[in-house]
Amino acid sequence: RLMENLPPPSDEDPVLWQLRRARLHVYADETGQALALVAPLLAGKDTLSPAVAGRLMQLVFDLQTAGRHREALTVLTAVVARIGEPRLVREAYYWIADSRSALGDHKDAAEYYLLSAAHPPGDVRDLWGHSARFRAAEALGRAGLTADARGVYQRLLGETRDARQRALIERSVQQLWLMEKPATTP
Repeated sequence: RLMENLPPPSDEDPVLWQLRRARLHVYADETGQALALVAPLLAGKDTLSPAVAGRLMQLVFDLQTAGRHREALTVLTAVVARIGEPRLVREAYYWIADSRSALGDHKDAAEYYLLSAAHPPGDVRDLWGHSARFRAAEALGRAGLTADARGVYQRLLGETRDARQRALIERSVQQLWLMEKPATTP
């Protein structure tokens, strides 16, 4: 409440100040007010500066942590359409996938994870791409697309040399088998 009528400090960009206030509203469980502060910052803008996009991503993380995935998707969708930096787009796709997965939309989550893995400037085999593909395989399994999930896991196994990561992938492949195996009754 104290910040509500405070002007931004003289050395702070008013837009970044507005985003700081929006984050505080998320912390106070006032998501509607947070989104109301963000909406005018996005209206009529074709592009966002990396600084503003980065602060908006912090707001998204806060929303996701608070379990407000629909609201996070609203902000992410607006942000991804307005950022030109490929690295930020790649990250935004990943966070869209996380929120889609949290909402139970596993097929769309898998698609966004795969978009993130393959989006320039990265490479599907870099650490980010590896993580995104692993999460895509998990989402595909949850969506019931176990053959697709298995294919992604198998490609990851072919590229992974780290013993711990290989063990995790192999365990995930085994879990797919258990998901496919029909339940037996005693």
